Amino acid sequence: IISSPRTYFLTNYSLFADKQYKDSERHLWSSRSDVRFISLLPRTIFEGIIIIVITYIFSSSTSYIDESSQILFSLVVFAKSLPYLQAILTNYTLVSSSSNVTLRIIKNIEKNLKYRNSITTNNSIEYQSNIDTQLNDNELLSLNNISFFYQGKKEAKNNGKGREVEIINNFSYSFKIGESYFLRGNSGSGKSTLLDIISSILTPTSGEVVYKKELTSKGKFNLENLEYVSQNLYIPTMTIREYFSIGTDIVPSDEQIFEAIKLVNLEEIILSLDYGLDTLLTHNAFTLSGGQRQRLLISKMFIRQPSLLILDEGLTGIEQKLAKQILSDLSSRTNSTIITTAHDLSIVPETFKQILI
Repeated sequence: IISSPRTYFLTNYSLFADKQYKDSERHLWSSRSDVRFISLLPRTIFEGIIIIVITYIFSSSTSYIDESSQILFSLVVFAKSLPYLQAILTNYTLVSSSSNVTLRIIKNIEKNLKYRNSITTNNSIEYQSNIDTQLNDNELLSLNNISFFYQGKKEAKNNGKGREVEIINNFSYSFKIGESYFLRGNSGSGKSTLLDIISSILTPTSGEVVYKKELTSKGKFNLENLEYVSQNLYIPTMTIREYFSIGTDIVPSDEQIFEAIKLVNLEEIILSLDYGLDTLLTHNAFTLSGGQRQRLLISKMFIRQPSLLILDEGLTGIEQKLAKQILSDLSSRTNSTIITTAHDLSIVPETFKQILI
């Protein structure tokens, strides 16, 4: 349901994927149990009837049955009971042999969680001091002297080490609450890298990112405060109505959904579908065009309205006039801080502050 691990973490698809996996796993084991029970039921009933009949015959005619017949009857009953006794013994052996391993795994998990919690607590204390001293009340986040390098291909003349490739060098900027920004720069200038650093997907080589306290959870940026759309973001297999419920505990009403899709000029298209909001989107919503799919992705931003909206080439495939209107509506109708990138400068409203990368 995702195009890359990056989009998995930058969207709320991870919550949906985890829920789908758990539901599928539960249904799988339930189905396996049902199939096994049903497959054994006829045999169990048949054997039970035979045992009851034989028992009845022997109990009603004991005066005519000699001792050898009673022994034979006991052997038959024992033979029929043997598979069940063997199954019980096998399961007991399996549980007892794996109990030590299970307990060891549980202890390792508890030890790891205790270690992570201790690190998180230490980071939270240091992080809190940065918030109090560096951010103004109207600032959402601040980038302080951010640099990012990566290792290039290994070279023999460099002792087999890769040469450091500079992407971002000593970049600083403060993003204010409710403001809209447009990142400008040539292809490969580091716009997407900077967005990944802001989203805490990447760690800068040097410098620091300071967030508003409300954006964090245990000292780190909480991705629930982010809505992210890129040009290659996939739509999971689900109904349109279900899509608008991803990442929120509050299920939006039909009126809210239609208001959102109206702002991206999708209302008539959705109403023309046979099942409307209950239409199942499969294979990355192949029934919609590329531009329509992007508009559907963006429309959820009007409903969620998190603290931070990121559109990394998210308006690709949308007609220029409509794309500009969508950005303008996002800026005026939400209280979110918006950061966008685009190759077409004409779609950026004049109210967006431009940042050169």
